[in-house]
Amino acid sequence: TITSDMLKKLGWGHSCKNIPAAYLAGMVMGKTAVAANISKAVPDTGLQSITRGSKIFAAIKGAKDAGLDIQVADDVVPKEGAITGANRTNNIPEDFEKLKKLIASWQAADFAGKKANANNRSKER
Repeated sequence: TITSDMLKKLGWGHSCKNIPAAYLAGMVMGKTAVAANISKAVPDTGLQSITRGSKIFAAIKGAKDAGLDIQVADDVVPKEGAITGANRTNNIPEDFEKLKKLIASWQAADFAGKKANANNRSKER
């Protein structure tokens, strides 16, 4: 399960309830899916009402940018400034770029080690 709380473990020191965090969590999800040989996804928001430029579309864009084949219209995705946190304070744009580069650099082999480490930690508890 991928949640935005995973970003804290990666060094994200900001709220996980904003558009930049949703995009980064989407990138983690996309990289994880691609590493598991899942190449395509279909977003399903169910019966929830959705708003253009909302966090769900930031997460979908992050997954797409991570290499997952997922359709999303450009007019529903948040603007680039909102995704990068350019409209926010507290070093969010700088921290966003650092974490985005880290996630983008992950390779499939990296996930095998991360999964093994996570399994070992859960067994120790």
